[in-house]
Amino acid sequence: MLDINQSVRIYFVGGFTDMRCGRYTLSNVVKNNLGLDPYDGSAFVFMSRDHRKCKILLFRDHMYRLYDLAFEHGYRFMELRDTDGGRLTGAEEITYNYLAALVGCPARTQIRL
Repeated sequence: MLDINQSVRIYFVGGFTDMRCGRYTLSNVVKNNLGLDPYDGSAFVFMSRDHRKCKILLFRDHMYRLYDLAFEHGYRFMELRDTDGGRLTGAEEITYNYLAALVGCPARTQIRL
């Protein structure tokens, strides 16, 4: 179960897709590449290139929490786009409702007839 509620600031990190990374590498990406503080209690959402894997990094109560979510073949996470329809780059703050829709509503990659 995700330990994230509506009081947590949530950032979607676009343009970073290496799902082999762990909590320390992802926190370094947040700190060095995005210029944000990974220890301020915010959640950072990372998505794989094919949108089948998602990692959420959260530091709270002196502890890293790294959620590793993945769909089975045939399903994927929805793709977030900017207002012009382009891919997100950098960190974009999203609301809790967007996060709930992102992780709770799988998208089909294909439908066979």
